[in-house]
Amino acid sequence: MRKFILPIIALGAVVWLQLDGHADSAHVDLSIQTSAGDVVVTETSTGSRITGSSTSSLMPLSDPGRPQIPFRVVRVLLPEGQTAAGVGASVRDSRILSRSVRPVLATQPTSTDGSSSEDVSVTLAPSNGGQEFPSQPVRLLGTGTWHGYTIANVAVFPVQVRGEELILHTDIDVRVQLEPLPAASGDVLRAARASERVASIIAETVRGGAENADAIATYPHTRVTPYRGDLNPTVAPSEDGSPVEYLIITTEAMKPAFQVL
Repeated sequence: MRKFILPIIALGAVVWLQLDGHADSAHVDLSIQTSAGDVVVTETSTGSRITGSSTSSLMPLSDPGRPQIPFRVVRVLLPEGQTAAGVGASVRDSRILSRSVRPVLATQPTSTDGSSSEDVSVTLAPSNGGQEFPSQPVRLLGTGTWHGYTIANVAVFPVQVRGEELILHTDIDVRVQLEPLPAASGDVLRAARASERVASIIAETVRGGAENADAIATYPHTRVTPYRGDLNPTVAPSEDGSPVEYLIITTEAMKPAFQVL
């Protein structure tokens, strides 16, 4: 078995994102850069195994019958009240990593009893059946909410097989097209009031997981209402102006056990 890491990029380079983009009323722009040092090619008796390096954020693509190449999924934080209508991309810079690859093909997944689910074809990467795979560098996987913030999940394919050539798109400009959220989904559950600790955890989690953390500024700030004093009986917490963060239903005998909260 012969294994090598494609050269030219300095040791320890990883996939990284340059967020020089911005959001306006119509779209969110991102620039995604990938270095050659993040792609590992291992020559085996069954073909060229193309993977992401151990220090990269790349994961293996498993589209049955297609080249098993590395890709990644990025989370894009969308402005409040907006959802993703589509995604497009333009390749700013590419390079040929190899002119003679024989990519290992992904196999059909099997169930726990060993049977193959041939009647179910699950594919992720865009394909037009031609010599280039994937046929497009990005695909919108869908949108959802995370702690009440709208997130678009975008699959990015910096590695492309073109016949026997292995191509790396080192710089891809990604544009997520926006449209207003439907009226029916406008009331997204999100913490409007929380303790200082919880508010900090939510904010840091979203900032750390999204590729464009600055978009969090388009959402109302979570109001911090620290709790002070002992646990006291109440009918129900007030929605406005009350320091009550949660309601505990218990007996008088069990009350001391909850005072430590």
